Amino acid sequence: MPTSEKYNPVLIARFGLISLLWILVCIDQPVLVGWLLIPTILFGVLADWLAQRNPASGNALLTTLASVGLIFSVLCWLLWLEPVLLAMYSAYVWIVVGAWLITLSLGVLRLQRLVRLRLHSSRISSVFQAVFVVTTLITGQVIPTLLLLAVLSMTLSLLEESVILLMADEIDEDAIHGLWDLR
Repeated sequence: MPTSEKYNPVLIARFGLISLLWILVCIDQPVLVGWLLIPTILFGVLADWLAQRNPASGNALLTTLASVGLIFSVLCWLLWLEPVLLAMYSAYVWIVVGAWLITLSLGVLRLQRLVRLRLHSSRISSVFQAVFVVTTLITGQVIPTLLLLAVLSMTLSLLEESVILLMADEIDEDAIHGLWDLR
């Protein structure tokens, strides 16, 4: 599938799905949101895969914005559609939001840009997050074990990314997959 820097169909489809998901959230359709979140996540995996195989296949800034936008959107959707998360698990929510904001801020302050590292830990964390979010939206129940796994894995991944951002003067986002890649 040929793509160009400007018009990557995978990114366009991902932004379109995120927009559709916002509409479904507004009309209170959490089960549909849960099911449509699966292809949205898979489009992100496909966009990353294409970008690694052929850097000209995607715009790094748009890919990063799509990922950050999806993470922010999912957090908003969960709090909107499942308010029990904020009521019962507010400490978890604030830990994740705090760690995420610190990591984003470090990238902007240290490197003057949004940084999106493709760490192995963030890929593992993404699986835990996706399982938790999709399960919660489809079933309408928060499963504490899945929530804890998602929060712990995301926090550890963000901590690793923060350490990398603090230690490195310049970062090649395609070459660093973990702390061991820093030299």
